Amino acid sequence: MTPYGAIITAMANWWRRGENYAAIRTYEKLGIPIYDMVTAGTFEGGDFNVIEDGVVLIGCGGARTQEEGARQVEDWFKKEGWETRLAFIDEYYVHIDLMVVPIAPEIDRRLPCLHRTGHRRLAESQGP
Repeated sequence: MTPYGAIITAMANWWRRGENYAAIRTYEKLGIPIYDMVTAGTFEGGDFNVIEDGVVLIGCGGARTQEEGARQVEDWFKKEGWETRLAFIDEYYVHIDLMVVPIAPEIDRRLPCLHRTGHRRLAESQGP
């Protein structure tokens, strides 16, 4: 999900290629805007990481996201004024989210799921 709405991805594996249609129907039913749809190559959500407001890291070259799809998404965010970084990863890692874990002082504020699950208390007990 982006601040502008959902990105409809293009899955690499043939058995997952219909998932985008279900995602579109669900977003429409829930009133969630669709920002855009990847059409230039394959692109999967595990290769999209918002590092902080205005900064995105995009993985490609692995097993799932092709450079063409990554560059399409990169162009969208450059036009929005974001700093973008492409990271070419080894196919062994599948997605960049297996290699990168953002850590920031504001992380608990940015992840609403921490508030709902009680993990916020755990994060606060760890200190700065």
